[in-house]
Amino acid sequence: MVGVPGRSKACVTCRTRRKGCDLRTPTCGQCERRGIVCGGYDLYRMWITHTAVPTKKITRIRSFSNRRNNATISSSDAFSTRTAPFQALSPSHPNGMGCYSLATSAHTSNIVELFFNMWNPDNDNASDQMATHHVDGFENMMSSLYVQDEALRLALLAIGTGLLGKKKNDENLVRQGRILYGRGLKEMGNALTDPRRAHSEAILAVPRINGLFEMVFGADKDITVQAQSWLSHARGLITMYTARRPESYIDGVAHNLFKDGRKTVIIRDIRARKASTLNEKPWKTIPWTKHPKTPKDLFMDNLASIPEILSNIDDLA
Repeated sequence: MVGVPGRSKACVTCRTRRKGCDLRTPTCGQCERRGIVCGGYDLYRMWITHTAVPTKKITRIRSFSNRRNNATISSSDAFSTRTAPFQALSPSHPNGMGCYSLATSAHTSNIVELFFNMWNPDNDNASDQMATHHVDGFENMMSSLYVQDEALRLALLAIGTGLLGKKKNDENLVRQGRILYGRGLKEMGNALTDPRRAHSEAILAVPRINGLFEMVFGADKDITVQAQSWLSHARGLITMYTARRPESYIDGVAHNLFKDGRKTVIIRDIRARKASTLNEKPWKTIPWTKHPKTPKDLFMDNLASIPEILSNIDDLA
């Protein structure tokens, strides 16, 4: 942290390797030159405020003192040990000394792990809401991708913190999740202006996580407005897909993200009743050059043709 003697500002990887760090963001030059994953930089801590409340023991002492000495003890002097439920400081809190968050490296790992546990509907502790939106294999990719870009890490941290808040019925944690979500959106904007980050595999996953956050924690009471928020992420996803050629999704993580994520785009196109870009032959064939299609992939191919059918029906009407 800045101003703390002896505390290195280097990235997590360079501190672990005890190497010099050039402090470049989002990944340092040392890690990039050596072809290793940069662990990123510790973000600021989230400070907690506590409101003092009286205890029974102290209240009795105060009453006895009043009877004997007819003295008045101020609440600030009498009560100092017991605290009420905490309140998280938002980045704009007047008592804050900067933009604090839960996003320290260790806490990030714990929150993301909690998100994966609640994501899995086979887990006894799984959230019913998360089970409803389960996607096979997606969580396995996220466990390795979230350390690669800050935008994805904040997105996962936001939804993980919000889910923890709902599980514990703690509105402060849900509020903190929304704060992190806002920060993640800003970081996503920064990533899209950086050509290197914009073409990373991690960025491809961000719109889906943000769309999931809107579905679970959207604050708009008007369901139409809420749906538009989700659709904006779906539009962002198709824009990111088509910014690359179909050949970009032939193999590896990019292939898995594309084949699992195209459902979001197709659903958006069905709602818009406009022909889907993903129904074009190159997008239905080239990404599977090295991998045979599963029954689910074939189903998605058929689903991709529905928006065009709906569009033709509208033209005939």
